[in-house]
Amino acid sequence: LSAVETLGCTTVICSDKTGTITSNQMTIVGAWADGHSYEITGRGYEAVGHILENGTPLGEQELEHVRPFFQHGLLASHGRTHEPDETHGDWYALGDPTEAAFMPLAIKAGLDVDALVDATPVVDQLPFDSKRKRMTLLRNRKGNLIGYMKGAASSVLEVCTRVRANGEATALSDSIRQTIVDKVEAYSEQSLRVIALAYREFPDKSEDFSIEESEQDFVFLGLVAMLDPPREGVREATREVHSARVKLFMLTGDDPITAHAIAERIGMPEGLILTGDDVREMDDEALNEALANESVIFSRVSPQEKYRVVERLKKMGEVVAVTGDGANDTLSLKRADIGVAMGKQGSEVAKEASEIVLTDDDFTTLVVAIREGRTIYQNLKSVILASMTSNIGELSCVCLGFVGAAMGLPIPITAVQILSIDLIGEMLPLMALTFDPAEKRLMQRPPRRMGSHIINGHRLIELIVFGSLMGLGGYLSFFMVLQTGGNESMAQAATFLGILLIQYVNILSRRTLGSVFSRYLFSNPQLWLSLGLSFAVVSLITGNPDVASWFGFEALRLQDWLWPVTGALVFLGCFEIRKLLGRSERTEEFH
Repeated sequence: LSAVETLGCTTVICSDKTGTITSNQMTIVGAWADGHSYEITGRGYEAVGHILENGTPLGEQELEHVRPFFQHGLLASHGRTHEPDETHGDWYALGDPTEAAFMPLAIKAGLDVDALVDATPVVDQLPFDSKRKRMTLLRNRKGNLIGYMKGAASSVLEVCTRVRANGEATALSDSIRQTIVDKVEAYSEQSLRVIALAYREFPDKSEDFSIEESEQDFVFLGLVAMLDPPREGVREATREVHSARVKLFMLTGDDPITAHAIAERIGMPEGLILTGDDVREMDDEALNEALANESVIFSRVSPQEKYRVVERLKKMGEVVAVTGDGANDTLSLKRADIGVAMGKQGSEVAKEASEIVLTDDDFTTLVVAIREGRTIYQNLKSVILASMTSNIGELSCVCLGFVGAAMGLPIPITAVQILSIDLIGEMLPLMALTFDPAEKRLMQRPPRRMGSHIINGHRLIELIVFGSLMGLGGYLSFFMVLQTGGNESMAQAATFLGILLIQYVNILSRRTLGSVFSRYLFSNPQLWLSLGLSFAVVSLITGNPDVASWFGFEALRLQDWLWPVTGALVFLGCFEIRKLLGRSERTEEFH
């Protein structure tokens, strides 16, 4: 319940990009090597597709020339792909998704990946880290030691002195470096993730050989461009987030160009783009000013910078939801008002640190959860306020009965009849009220304040006014039946019916901040079924002489129904006028 309440109050979502906004199924769609650009068809991890140049599939001779480049990516990676099985409905990655993407590429190039990997065993390795932004695998290929490197283009270029062109390694000139940089930017502007490949042949491994010291004098091979497409429905979810006055911040390790391109694809409004270096250089005041924007992209951020962003947002009074999947996200997940871990790719540590786990790792599910959180809170509020109104109505009717008794009139309602209203008349409709779906305008309102209460000063006055109006309607029905020749038992039946009919219209009207006469009126079939069953029982109690006697009633005459129905219509009109005059909720409840 605490998580649901917090979701309904969320003002800022700090979301990862990979695997949450995007599908985390990397597909290599482009490559550049030896001055040639290639397009690769196919989608996902299934090795179905072709390698094209200028829209034409490569022939066997052309493939033979370019195969060393495509096999290099496979040998620079540990990741593999696997066919669908009983636990996976589609091809999936074993290991890092980025590394796994090189396996279907190698198969599309006509390589026997199993034979190739078996023939080149790993001798040593220098794993990827966030500082170097590259990794190197040292493999034994036919007795020769070869270092296979891949990583961020800028990082790989730092350790390259030569480039492979026309089958030979030549000097890496400044003009060629600039050509590579331009190609990287061109790919990034298409929201593609760019990986650079390089290699180096080593002499036989001796005792004083150090792979750490050997990351230099590499030969640059080329680039591959990967696409991690936005998940289906993310663009619509982003639009819904902003219509709900919730800020969306993207935090990613990708470069600014790629992050901005993904943001454009999902429809994020134009906003600031800050790198991890920018965040580190900002003081708290400058960062607060940046965080006041509706949309911010944080690229190349570390876990420490992500935590600082969450910390500053909390101190600014925002209600923050943070998504994360790794152990390094734990601090941010714990510091957030509500941490959201990924169920598929997320670590157990991240799940333990979170309040909510997305079993499908999908950003759209988080938006659905926020809508559901608002809906549940709204329904709880409707049930509580409707029930309180009825209780005050019953109390005020009893109080009016005391006044009438002082003037010689009989009691309008007994304790058993009051219990019958609660248990027989309104219990089913109040339960069915919790099944109300979200109103269309629910996600167009600003988030609710965390400190707001369902019953505040304004609502207390409203409850007293409309509860008293309900009690007055019931008592007037009682009084009018007496005045038109009915006896005490018939008049009490009219009180019973009057309070219940007013409660029915109170329930229907409280469901929405807008007019009750809209399409939303018929959006909850469970409510109408419960109202129908309840009204059928109430009609039996007040209309059948044998059943009415069990409750101390006498069956109503047809004309006696006029007064309860009139009371219900008057109450409905007053409540609708109140909503019309105060169309929006009280300002202290919303941001």
